[in-house]
Amino acid sequence: MAEYANRENKKIKWFTDWEKSAVTADLSSKTYAVTGTTSGTGLIFCRTVANRGATVYMLNRDSERAEKALGLVKAGAKDPEKVFHISCDLQDFSSVKEAAAQLIKACPDGLDVLVNNAGVMCHPNSQTKDGFSSELQVNHLSHFLLTAEVWGLLEKKADETGDARVVNHTSGASQLVFMTAFFGFKRGVIPRYFEKDMKRVGGDGFVGRMQRYGQTKFANVVFSHALATKQSKVKSLVAHPGVCTTPLTNHHSDSQSPFMTRMFKKGFDKGEQSCEDGTMGILACACLATAGSGELHGPKSFNFDGPPAKSDIKNTAMGTRFSQKPEVSVEKLWEVSKKATGAMFPFE
Repeated sequence: MAEYANRENKKIKWFTDWEKSAVTADLSSKTYAVTGTTSGTGLIFCRTVANRGATVYMLNRDSERAEKALGLVKAGAKDPEKVFHISCDLQDFSSVKEAAAQLIKACPDGLDVLVNNAGVMCHPNSQTKDGFSSELQVNHLSHFLLTAEVWGLLEKKADETGDARVVNHTSGASQLVFMTAFFGFKRGVIPRYFEKDMKRVGGDGFVGRMQRYGQTKFANVVFSHALATKQSKVKSLVAHPGVCTTPLTNHHSDSQSPFMTRMFKKGFDKGEQSCEDGTMGILACACLATAGSGELHGPKSFNFDGPPAKSDIKNTAMGTRFSQKPEVSVEKLWEVSKKATGAMFPFE
């Protein structure tokens, strides 16, 4: 286990006051479906909205951790009977489709917000039963599929209330795709990472793992921008947490030299914020009445910490004039994601 896994919890700086003023006190009419809620930002998000009376569907693999998280959210919920577990293994497309079917059955009136929160970082180069890199499938492909499968629920709610949303969760690592140290001059979406040839998705060294992670996090950005530009009925937003104390980095130092491990730990410890503060981005995207489609919320300019600032996805996170054009990134990711998952959106 990485050195980062046992860092002391950071003091909450902004979350307590921010969530009281920014998140509506009564969310009893809202329904949220959230992936990756056994710990970290997903768990805190669920606790926050459930405390305000929302209906919450927690999408996790069946496990003791999932049961414990469900109990924690129910314990603090305004109405514990409105908090549910749905089995969903993002490493298995058939499980994702089954989870979507359960959501469709459970939400006949529609879904207000889908939060694609789950993610892994710098895992070994392993292959899922569907044939893809586990990191690419968990962080992007399965969320692409899940979103397509429940799109009808989001459109139904948008027709009723005028406000349904998809929220994706990226990170500052999305900007690695523009760094020659990792990708040379092939900047932006590189389709081979989303295909089944495991020899072409990076190895188990530090650079290979960061390449995979960077591609997945940029995919979260591009997918959000794609949804915001391809249709206008459902809002599409993306958040980033800065650097915060979650178990996400448990595998980060496995592939590093002791020197690199110390350097990253020193950098994280200096700029890291509490997990609660790191959750403000997805809460802003999902809950702020003023949040609009095509927006990025998180610490300003991909800073390590700070309260959530609003910016435009395209202008902030899609690269510079020297990079792959945004419309090229969108079409490359869209086509390779459809091919990998078989997913179709009704607005195409």
